[in-house]
Amino acid sequence: MRDPSSAASSHLTASAVIHFFSVSSLRYVAGKRIITADDTGSLIVWDPRSPNPVFKLSPTDARFALDGGITSIAVNHSSTIAVVGGAAGGLRAINLSKGDVIGALEGHREGESVESVVFVDL
Repeated sequence: MRDPSSAASSHLTASAVIHFFSVSSLRYVAGKRIITADDTGSLIVWDPRSPNPVFKLSPTDARFALDGGITSIAVNHSSTIAVVGGAAGGLRAINLSKGDVIGALEGHREGESVESVVFVDL
């Protein structure tokens, strides 16, 4: 029988290698995914059953880059889209199935940190 503590430590080791700076936001998505983001602007989507990421977006991708890092994450009710807010006011919409950036929103003034993002059912 496998020791459960060894599985937990392997998950911690994998995430420590992937995020090089403090994790600033985390969302648990209905038993399907875990989304983490850090101060450098990297976003990682995880399958909780695996120590390896499903996909990673980093600030080196010009379509995704958020100056100042990621400050907030929201996931829509069907768990298909995530929106992340940045410290300098940018927002990015991400397709959680494909890992693609599907939109950039720039309505905040430069330097206005997006501290919270939420989806609302109307």
